[in-house]
Amino acid sequence: MQCPRDEATLEKQTVQGGIEIDACTLCGGTWLDKGELEALQRVHEHDHDNDLLPAQDRVALAYEMAKQKLDPHLDCPVCGTTMARHEYAWTSQVVIDECPKGCGMWLDKGEMEELELFFEREHASPDGQVDTRRLLAQLLAEIKVI
Repeated sequence: MQCPRDEATLEKQTVQGGIEIDACTLCGGTWLDKGELEALQRVHEHDHDNDLLPAQDRVALAYEMAKQKLDPHLDCPVCGTTMARHEYAWTSQVVIDECPKGCGMWLDKGEMEELELFFEREHASPDGQVDTRRLLAQLLAEIKVI
């Protein structure tokens, strides 16, 4: 399989929980097949409590997110369809490229780590109550626009 950014051959790598992903050694991006992000979300091998961003850093993320939306669209490395670019879960400030046919998603360098921080932030509930924002974000992320 070829990288949608630079056409280098993607290499299989085993990450958290034994999940196998496809990574580009040139640009640092990652291809996740359908269901792999959700599997990674369930695995909690890294504790990111010390990495959670203060509010002022979120403004910089919003600026970077807006810039990314202007980049040329990528083609799915599995089926060749032009991928849809959108913010993951509408609250993560991480822009992903997702195959509209459901093959998977492309994460640019650093976006997997940013999503891990997002999952950690969303799972943090100071009073031990169910985090309804997290549940709503997950539900909305599952909805496919036709």
